[in-house]
Amino acid sequence: MIPNRPGNVSPIFSAWFGTPILLFVIRQCRVPIPCHIVGESVSAVRIQLTPGWEINVTKELIIAIEEAPAIVGACVN
Repeated sequence: MIPNRPGNVSPIFSAWFGTPILLFVIRQCRVPIPCHIVGESVSAVRIQLTPGWEINVTKELIIAIEEAPAIVGACVN
C-alpha cells in the first residue's frame, strides 16, 4: 500500500489522513473502531489502531467514518 500517491488516493479518505476517527465496518452492529487512516490503495484503507499496529480494511466493508471525540478527564484517580 502506497500512502499519499495522487493516483491511488480517493478524496473521500484522504481528507481523514492523520485525524483521529471512528471507523464503522460491521453492518449489523455498527461497532466503532478508534484509529487513524495512514494509507490507501484502490481497494483498501490502511488504518493505525495503535502505534506500530496497522491493518488493511477493504473499502467495501466501511459503512461510515466519524471524527473521534476528544476524551477529556478519562483518567480517574
